[in-house]
Amino acid sequence: MTVQDIFKKADNEVVFNAYGLIEPFFGDLDTHTIQEKAQKLKKLRKIIEDNCKKIKDYDIDEDGDPHTIFILEEKSSEWGESSKKTIDAFCIRDEEAFEVIAKKFTIWDEEGAYRLNHYGFDLIPFCEVAGYNVAAESVRKLGVDVCCATILRRMFYWGFTDEDREERIKEFKNKLDKSFGQIERGETVYANIIDDDEIEKDLRSKMTPDELVHDIFSEEYEDKVKEIEDRYCAKIMNENHKKYIETIRREYENRNSVDGMNDI
Repeated sequence: MTVQDIFKKADNEVVFNAYGLIEPFFGDLDTHTIQEKAQKLKKLRKIIEDNCKKIKDYDIDEDGDPHTIFILEEKSSEWGESSKKTIDAFCIRDEEAFEVIAKKFTIWDEEGAYRLNHYGFDLIPFCEVAGYNVAAESVRKLGVDVCCATILRRMFYWGFTDEDREERIKEFKNKLDKSFGQIERGETVYANIIDDDEIEKDLRSKMTPDELVHDIFSEEYEDKVKEIEDRYCAKIMNENHKKYIETIRREYENRNSVDGMNDI
């Protein structure tokens, strides 16, 4: 099924609810009043409804370059959160996948014989993404509503409206072009340099004695367990990577099987 197909099957109300679970509407440090939050939720519900309708109504370009979006539930790599699940989404160019699917491949490290590129799709116009396929396993395991919510979450990264997205993406690309131009001319491109020591010194100067002692002990503890947490993170990341590869392989092998049956 394409992105447009799953949006046509989705319930907008459930998509809105799923969006709020995947991307919490308000963080712990949010200072908005209850009334302000209620108004923001009302606006977001309308934005999601409008975008769902827009995706359903697009005229799909049947001759576009075929891509497939994979939406996968993965384990959190944060220490102490082994039961927590997060959802990730990326797309793969079908032609590239079929070239390596029978071989040993990787998607985010160099261990395989071939590296299959995977892409974000937040910079792609909505009308183009609407024609992308969605992995069958993603739809089967997560359902159309969660898949739609995850896709919207990715697409909203640059803004909720087409105008906001276009303006911010253009600004981002201009910055990239400027940086690449500087590199080509042999100029040094500087990132913003932040003096962490100065920031920490400033923060600690404002702490109470108890807060200061707590902060020092917390930092010492973090230093001691960092190696353990890093090993755990690497283990979970490796498990997630294997899951991604297995899911991708199944998706394209199943398509090959179907195509083979159709040729009989």
